[in-house]
Amino acid sequence: MSQRFCHLKILVFSQPPEIQFRLTGFGPKAGNADATSIQADVARQVAAIDVLATFMQVRGLFDAIIARADYDAVLKHYNRKGITSFVAAALGLKARVYCTMIVGIVQSDPTGVLATEMRAWIS
Repeated sequence: MSQRFCHLKILVFSQPPEIQFRLTGFGPKAGNADATSIQADVARQVAAIDVLATFMQVRGLFDAIIARADYDAVLKHYNRKGITSFVAAALGLKARVYCTMIVGIVQSDPTGVLATEMRAWIS
């Protein structure tokens, strides 16, 4: 496994999107509630998140996907809108430079795996 890929994997696990989703998806019902009841709602929401179990589940899923080289599954399970910037940063590049490199790879090898897979998704 390359050093860059190991770095990307570490970044994935240092910011588990599932945990972030559970936290950002929570909105206490303020209505007639007072600060004490809102604080209790927030504490219950946070306490309900088993960070270790979630981390291990995501890690197992990610390891299995990589072992199968199942790029469709990567997109299905790791759907982040800012993935281009995330991958570019993990590789030490600016997002625009990363995109230019990908386009260059596709253009230089139009029958290669990357170009073929990208065309399959677009068409």
